Amino acid sequence: MALGPATWVSTLGMLLWSLAVLTGALLAKYAFYPNAFLSRTMQVGMVALGLLIVLNTVYEALFAAAFPVLLTKSRRRLATFRYD
Repeated sequence: MALGPATWVSTLGMLLWSLAVLTGALLAKYAFYPNAFLSRTMQVGMVALGLLIVLNTVYEALFAAAFPVLLTKSRRRLATFRYD
């Protein structure tokens, strides 16, 4: 992809966007860890939100706002399983 008409900049952007969607889905999984239904629902929601960015740029702000919320919630939820 980087050698074709879509330069290395767009390739890097696509990789970063894919990494952001994957990270959001992983954070959503551990934010609602013991409850499987909520965990899967939030994972689907984060992936759908990541894909909706292609249709409308308004979803970028919502996607960016979800990251700190999911990060703090997943850290708090997994704190009971850490032995620090």
